[in-house]
Amino acid sequence: TALDVGADPMPLLTEALRGAGATLVDESGRRFMPDFHPAGELAPRDVVARALRELQSQGRRTLLDARDAVGPRHASKFPTAVRHCLDHGFDPRREPVPVSPAAHYHMGGVAVDTHGRTSLAGLWACGEVSCVGVHGANRLASNSLLDALVFGARVSRDLMRAVRRLPPAKALVGRVDVRLGDTSTEDGACAKIRRDIRDVMWSEVGLVRTADSLRHALGCFIQISRRLGPGASETHNLLTVAGLVAKAALDRRESRGAHFRSDSVPTPGSRHETSVGNG
Repeated sequence: TALDVGADPMPLLTEALRGAGATLVDESGRRFMPDFHPAGELAPRDVVARALRELQSQGRRTLLDARDAVGPRHASKFPTAVRHCLDHGFDPRREPVPVSPAAHYHMGGVAVDTHGRTSLAGLWACGEVSCVGVHGANRLASNSLLDALVFGARVSRDLMRAVRRLPPAKALVGRVDVRLGDTSTEDGACAKIRRDIRDVMWSEVGLVRTADSLRHALGCFIQISRRLGPGASETHNLLTVAGLVAKAALDRRESRGAHFRSDSVPTPGSRHETSVGNG
């Protein structure tokens, strides 16, 4: 959950607040998570996110009541969350604060082995950019530490062992007319395109997905690509990743963790994986 104040990016309010007793309530102050899951506010992240979305689609407000969790005695336990709220005119120690679902971590990325090696000799990856499988289908709190620290250490050790015997890595890339990071690609037009990519991802590839919404998203990305033209900017990268995520979501017809397809039935025990490449 994130503080719903129109900021970009939305300030994250750690789920540890709910673990400490904070509750999710509607505009009347009524807890609504027990209506969606027996664990209430401690339900899996995807369940909580869809519950928030469901109420918001009904025009209702969704708020986090952290007065008991934070309070004057415990404010020092959540200094970042308290600061975010105070910066935007809310005091979580004295009032519920508006919240909304938000994507803030990517569960997936460059495929690597247990030592962080990619399929390209001489290239390792760790952290959020990599896909090592520790998150499963729905990231648990603090698994980002595994991504960064545990696999960061593994990569460093493996790199020290291997770097002396590996030839320099060579990647063949096509020439482009725009240099990476060229400010001419990040003008007002590109800013509008980036907003369009974000809007499509939120509405069509977001918390609830269907085959129709995903196909519509892919069609939108084709149109956006024509508007953007060739190049090598961050906007081009965002469009590429958005298309890959939408295509992977379309290919995986079951629901699993944070990937929720309302037009299919989950199949417990399935171990099939979907890998999507570009090229």
